[in-house]
Amino acid sequence: DGVTLRGTRPAPIFTQTCPDLGIVLGSGTWLKPINLGASNGIEFNTEADPPNDTPLSNVEISGIGFFGFKIAIKAGAHNPLSFGLGRLQDLVFLGGDQDTLYTIHAVDLENFQHLQINHVKAFHCYEPFSFKANHQNCSPGNSVIVDLYAYMGSKGGSFGLRLQSTDGSRQLNAMTFIRPQINWFIGGAVGKSHILLEGVGSGQVVQCHLIDTDTEGSNGAHLRLINSFNCSITIAVVSE
Repeated sequence: DGVTLRGTRPAPIFTQTCPDLGIVLGSGTWLKPINLGASNGIEFNTEADPPNDTPLSNVEISGIGFFGFKIAIKAGAHNPLSFGLGRLQDLVFLGGDQDTLYTIHAVDLENFQHLQINHVKAFHCYEPFSFKANHQNCSPGNSVIVDLYAYMGSKGGSFGLRLQSTDGSRQLNAMTFIRPQINWFIGGAVGKSHILLEGVGSGQVVQCHLIDTDTEGSNGAHLRLINSFNCSITIAVVSE
């Protein structure tokens, strides 16, 4: 517990007039795998159904850029609590470019509690942000996320931001997002979603709130809610 990973805030370099289309590593702290797309970056409590269900607490990851990891930050699996009372802040994820994607998820969290997530940016990741309840006894969530941003290119998957509760798990609840933005201009199709709130089977997403959302691009649905209840969404921008 109490682990802190703190670097110098990463500053990517934009190489085109439309900055999201061209981005390379710049100054600050960057992590990069030996083989692009072959390994995860930071991961913990990923053993399913562990004998001791004990979460990490007071973990901070801040001021770091991630390039080319399969999953940059991964926590949790079926039934273990992953971490709580932690912070993710000032992080940048570069998953590839318009032609090649190495990163599936920038942030993939299951069974977390009481997190503060601030100023997190992802570029060219397959499905950038996934927050999931996958626990039979606890209801994960209870976190505040401010200034979450993703730019997705033509090879993006099915969502930019997903809040999900799996079948048979307790509900994902009490998530608050302030000014989340998902840009997805190229390669969209029916069935894809900029932002997806999804209860699978008996799972439910409840009491989650998205304030001043910004979804830009013409792919699929800007917002899709499935088995989601008592949630509120206010919209700042919806643009094709």
